[in-house]
Amino acid sequence: MVVASGEVVDEGERVTFQCYVPGKLNIQVNWHRQDGVPLSADTIVEGATLIIPRATLADTAAYICSVEDGYDGLTVDSAPAYLSVNPVEPTTEVVPVLDSSSKTVEEGDTVELHCTHTEQSLEVQWRREDDVELDFTRMSIENGILIIQNVHQSDAGKFVCFLEDWESGARTDYEPVNLLVNPSETTESPTTTVSSTPQTSPVEEAHHLVPVADVSSETVTQGDTIVLRCSLPDQEDDVLLAYWRREDGQLMSDEVVEQDGVLTITNAQPSDSGPYVCYTEDADTGERIESAPVYVTVIEATTSAPEPPVEPEPEWEPEPEPEPEPEPEPEPEQPEQCTLHKRH
Repeated sequence: MVVASGEVVDEGERVTFQCYVPGKLNIQVNWHRQDGVPLSADTIVEGATLIIPRATLADTAAYICSVEDGYDGLTVDSAPAYLSVNPVEPTTEVVPVLDSSSKTVEEGDTVELHCTHTEQSLEVQWRREDDVELDFTRMSIENGILIIQNVHQSDAGKFVCFLEDWESGARTDYEPVNLLVNPSETTESPTTTVSSTPQTSPVEEAHHLVPVADVSSETVTQGDTIVLRCSLPDQEDDVLLAYWRREDGQLMSDEVVEQDGVLTITNAQPSDSGPYVCYTEDADTGERIESAPVYVTVIEATTSAPEPPVEPEPEWEPEPEPEPEPEPEPEPEQPEQCTLHKRH
């Protein structure tokens, strides 16, 4: 009989031993351990093949295949095949540490979501649980920290920290962080004049830099052209030009053209519906300043019912001329009557 002489494997690897007798077909082959210990429960014997799907340290042993001689009933054993299983150090799962499972901020504030770990080969990333793309014009990820500037109401939701292995590309998600955004409250307080020189507060100065859209909403029919204009009151040299973006973070369609604060959407589609904001940045602070949103609604065009076909008018034919009436036949002439007079 011929059998593999031996195997050296690591824990968890697959092991296969093959036993066969040259020139013998359809014989009964059995496998057993030389030390008499029963085969492990997950060991598979298929004919003359012994399979250990996931080797463990307890599987280290000498294995023997036995063949029964059909003539005299004697059992013939093969030479032992030695299996050596090397231990493997268990890997410790790297679990990122979140600073909080929920955060509440005010609209317009800056918020940081922290996710840290100790494994340098893994990269920390963030995503929204609803898979809406992050707005990286206001958001950034630095050393596992998601930073959101000028928080909007639309930023509210669950954010998921995940680890990505640079080598394998495997990704592991962890518990989400729920971000709650309270709407900002604008209150007016009486102004007290303390000098004859007008004073401008920082809030008033910032107000002069807020972009202003020409409309608050726009409703068009599918296929129409939309034009949104944005201006900067009291624009100064240290203020950049105005730009447009979708407030919900979605990318604008390829039909969008943006120039000098004017956003033009040709061949508008229902997918273009949504809130749009005009924004600028202060050249000194880099702070982004946005306009109030403009809500665009594109109504899907309906196909009108076809008009009924117009039946052609019958061709004009001249009316037949009336037949002439027959002339009356002349009455026959009456013969003249003679009157006889008697002569005397």
